[in-house]
Amino acid sequence: MKSNPFSTRYVAPGQIAWVDARPKEIANLARQFFSKYAARAAIVGPHGSGKTTLLEFLVPRIGKVVTKLDVAGRAALPTGTSASAQSTVIDLIDWHRCNDQPADYSVVWLTLRGAKASANLLRSAWQLCDTKSVLVLDGYEQLSLWSRYRAVVKQRSRNCGLLLTSHKPTYLPTLIETSVTPDLARRILQQLLDTDTCHRTWFMDEARLENLLKANRGNFREVLMAYYDRFEAIHRDDCRTTPVKDRAEAELCRVPADFSPG
Repeated sequence: MKSNPFSTRYVAPGQIAWVDARPKEIANLARQFFSKYAARAAIVGPHGSGKTTLLEFLVPRIGKVVTKLDVAGRAALPTGTSASAQSTVIDLIDWHRCNDQPADYSVVWLTLRGAKASANLLRSAWQLCDTKSVLVLDGYEQLSLWSRYRAVVKQRSRNCGLLLTSHKPTYLPTLIETSVTPDLARRILQQLLDTDTCHRTWFMDEARLENLLKANRGNFREVLMAYYDRFEAIHRDDCRTTPVKDRAEAELCRVPADFSPG
């Protein structure tokens, strides 16, 4: 069976190139982070709108990533990193390096999941931050209100940079708001689908894609998961055409009654 183009290896954050109408958007955002926002800003957007994907391309232009940890305290290293490097949590990680990044800044990057574990991880991370550091908190809303308040106090006392991702606006100015429009979703699908992909027309159908986005409140990650299941179902039937107006799809594309675009 042909590899599913919607599997994690192809759609995980950093695997899909950041898609934007402005070619120099990433470089411009990095410059604005320092010049306009004094290295204190937030990326705001709903679930599955590309916040973490944007981080994967933006952060290397902000500084050199010296520590990248998930909530379990494990080093989140690029695929193929040597075993010796993986055994060292505080390791100089140098990937996606860009020539125009500020070489004198170091980045401590935390992926937060769960209030208690995230608070413990953040507490340890502050020890690595100084005036030449930028702390990246991916999933700021995972912290309790008390931990968010402490983050404000600590950031000011350490006088370090701070970049957040959040579903809603925070006390920091918003660097960019992420969202997935039907047009953007189509461009991403064009990256993922080969021209000979079985039932490519079904996946690229504009009306279906727009309905799926509405049904999932703009969460493109959920749309990709639905497409993953559909691709698997198609290949289980040896690429024979299956009804597309069945009850399962109707439920998948059902728009919530309280959904409000934008």
